[in-house]
Formats: sequence, structure tokens, C-alpha cells
Amino acid sequence: MVSPQSDFTAWLIDLDGTLYRQLPVKLAMAAELCFAGTSVWRVISTFRREHEQIREAARNGTARSGNPFHDQLKATARKLDLPITTVEHTVTQWMFDRPSRWLKHFRRKSLIREIREFRRAGGRTALVSDYPARTKIMALGIADLFDEVVASGDAEDLRLKPAPDGFLLAASRLGVSPGECLVIGDRSDADGLAARQAGMAFRKVPGSVITDSSTQPAHAAVAAS
Repeated sequence: MVSPQSDFTAWLIDLDGTLYRQLPVKLAMAAELCFAGTSVWRVISTFRREHEQIREAARNGTARSGNPFHDQLKATARKLDLPITTVEHTVTQWMFDRPSRWLKHFRRKSLIREIREFRRAGGRTALVSDYPARTKIMALGIADLFDEVVASGDAEDLRLKPAPDGFLLAASRLGVSPGECLVIGDRSDADGLAARQAGMAFRKVPGSVITDSSTQPAHAAVAAS
């Protein structure tokens, strides 16, 4: 049986959909996009499709080396015949800057409280995201909760989840073994599968069950809200 979550040395935590409820933020941004014009909508929708295609390549083992975030920008610019600077400006504004004002309203407060308590007890924490993360964690007011931030597009050339690269790098930076880590995320097909491939336990939020690296339910934890 997997130990209670407080027994892990480190928690490796996803951002989008995990530290805040993503649906209301998406709805708010969809409403704003209605007034932004078709050119903005085309860039954002194409960029998101490219993200899922790169994720699928990571899932089936055909992902190329390189920076996935930059690859998304280049692919979107190529498909829409736009300068990459235009695509990057639109993506930054509509996927990071503008959504940030909504994030604090939809934080998973109980999970954030758990993370603070875990750190007070001596636990180590890292944020692992498939997108640049620092703007959002600043907006959430939780930058102090992480010893390390591992995010696609920031500095590292990492395959997207479900490849385990980000979680393994976070564990290495924290100086802990995979078996000492609990991954916390909202997607079993991304965070959960990446955790299993890294040999780490996984807790899906919202929810309460921790699974070991073979994905068998092992322990009930406190549910996030």
C-alpha cells in the first residue's frame, strides 16, 4: 500500500486544472474571445490543437527533441502564414496575461492549504507544467509554495506529459528519488501516465485517491475542493 501523502518527501504539482478550477476560467476567456475577433480566435484554437498533437506524439513515443512550446508557436505561425512574433504576442496575451486576472477567484483553496502544511512539515515541492508557468503562479499568489518550477517554454527542452521528463527533472533538482515523490494533477491521461512512467505515485484532483506507479488505488487522501 502507498503511504499517506504526508509520508512522501516531495510533491510534484501540475498547474492548469490542478491549482485552480479550469472550466470557469475557460468560460470567462471564451466570452472575452467572442469580442476579440476571428484572427485572435484562429491563433488560439490552432495553437491549442498543436499542443494536443505534440502531447499525442509524447504519448505514442514519436515526440521530437526540442522545446514543445516553441514548436507550437512555429507550427501555428506556419499554418496561419503569420509572423511567429505575432503568434507569440497573441498567445502570451490570451493564454497567460488575460486569464491571470481570473485565477485567484477559482483557486483550489484546500489543496493550496495542504501544500502549505506539507511545506511547513519539511516537505519539498515543485511545479511541473506543460506551459510557461510563472505569470500564472504569480497571479495565484503562490510563487512561494515551490522550491522548483519546471515548465515547457521556460528554459528546458522537455517532452510534454505523458512523457515523464518534467517530473524526473523536478525530482532531480529537488535531490529526491522518484519513489519519494507524489505527483498531483488533474489528468490521468497526462499527469497520471507521466507519473507511472516516472515510477511515482499519483493523486488526481479533484478527488482523494493516491495510486502507485502501477495505477492501482492504494490510499485515500483528503479531497481537494
